[in-house]
Amino acid sequence: MKYYLAILCSVYFCILTAFICNDAEDTIAHHYEGSIFDHGRDSYWYLDWTRKYIDGDPAKGRKKIWIIPIPAWYFDGWHLFKILRWIMIANALYLIWPSRKSWRSYIFFMILFLTVFQVTHEIFYEKVFVT
Repeated sequence: MKYYLAILCSVYFCILTAFICNDAEDTIAHHYEGSIFDHGRDSYWYLDWTRKYIDGDPAKGRKKIWIIPIPAWYFDGWHLFKILRWIMIANALYLIWPSRKSWRSYIFFMILFLTVFQVTHEIFYEKVFVT
């Protein structure tokens, strides 16, 4: 019984953290000025989608380390909260997954979940929703 209560509390914690991350995203995107994140336009917390591009120009491509694009969460707080939200949702799903057995299955599940999310995001964000 204590085991199931611990799992339930962990799931609630993950979901609550995901909600808080979502609220932080909305605050940064829609109410930055006057929020606890407001430290000027050069701040990490300021949402500037051009920071991930070389010289801020999308035509020059994404900033990279060797050939690997630097993740967007490295450049601003909005993307950091976004990835943390998805990690918390994935953690909650993993905790209620009936066949969790080891840390290897956890790593596999996280990679699978985040890969499916990212691929779906790229297809819809870059192709389907853009005219």
